[in-house]
Amino acid sequence: LKKRAYRPLPFATLPDRLKQLGVTSGRVDTFAAKHGIEVVSCRTLNDSVVQRYLQERTPRLAVFTGGGIIREETLRSAGDGVLNCHMGRLPFYRGMDVVEWPIFQGHVDQLGFTVHFMDHGIDTGNILGMFPVSQEDAENIETLRLKYEVPMAESLVEMAVRWLSGQVQ
Repeated sequence: LKKRAYRPLPFATLPDRLKQLGVTSGRVDTFAAKHGIEVVSCRTLNDSVVQRYLQERTPRLAVFTGGGIIREETLRSAGDGVLNCHMGRLPFYRGMDVVEWPIFQGHVDQLGFTVHFMDHGIDTGNILGMFPVSQEDAENIETLRLKYEVPMAESLVEMAVRWLSGQVQ
């Protein structure tokens, strides 16, 4: 929730969406305390503190919003699995620079992101949904990446809720 230099864009950005939702705190710990949400601090999801937390709490689902590879022990301890939102359309655009590659290849119709379960591979695992993103209103790669942020966050939450309620398999 760290604030960054803000300039209005022709589409909603994370600061815009947070304002719409009434989120005024710029700190995750402050927001969590206000809403009774437990916070576990760690360097990565592979830290031992995370392993202990998952084993003690046995959550039904974990949601990952960072980068990196999750170890098998974390994947196994996360109930149904670890849900991730990848900034490219899987399985075609894995790894890094997945906003740029469709453009470089002349496939702007393939811009979009994927909500999927993580597994031991890199950007592999069962796919729950793929979502298109238009390059319209994006001045450059930086603003195109900003355009992804709100729909990615909202789709990740929506797919987690749909999974937990049995609406998607």
